[in-house]
Amino acid sequence: MAGGLPVMTIELETIDPAALGSLFIFFELAIAVSGRLIGVNPFNQPGVEEYKTRMFNLLGKPGY
Repeated sequence: MAGGLPVMTIELETIDPAALGSLFIFFELAIAVSGRLIGVNPFNQPGVEEYKTRMFNLLGKPGY
């Protein structure tokens, strides 16, 4: 732990599309699990939906 925070070092043998894709998936899963552990639904986007509704209304899109 550095400064009281957990630290992780990731080393890749090669930097190629497969290695980077695996790293991206690793971090996507880590974010999803971390969110759930602290009681947050990482797949819920209420702010995004509210923004879209307001923007469509401002643009005069029918139905908003």
